[in-house]
Amino acid sequence: TEDQEHPLDIVESMMAWKDLGFCRFGYDDITDERVNKSLGTESVNLHSTASLVPLLDEFWLLKVDMEWAGHMIFLTHPACKPNLKAEVLQHARDEDFVFVARGPVLSNSGLR
Repeated sequence: TEDQEHPLDIVESMMAWKDLGFCRFGYDDITDERVNKSLGTESVNLHSTASLVPLLDEFWLLKVDMEWAGHMIFLTHPACKPNLKAEVLQHARDEDFVFVARGPVLSNSGLR
């Protein structure tokens, strides 16, 4: 979880996986300290770009959590508008498009 440090042997573990033929690692639910600070949501979060610096070159994919993506990209996350959240998630699942709040309604951003 976001408040747990990486295991001390994470580099060795990743190298062992590479030796077994696994070479494309992804990291889930990543965020950045600057985003947290700008949004006023600073908390203990070890799923951050800074915490990955020693390992960053080992990952080909860093996935941003859907909750964070709304905050970071649009700064109008539907979680702030609970009545729209389910609708945004439904569009993402069914249509593979990101919808954003524009006033009281949702608008297709055209982004996948």
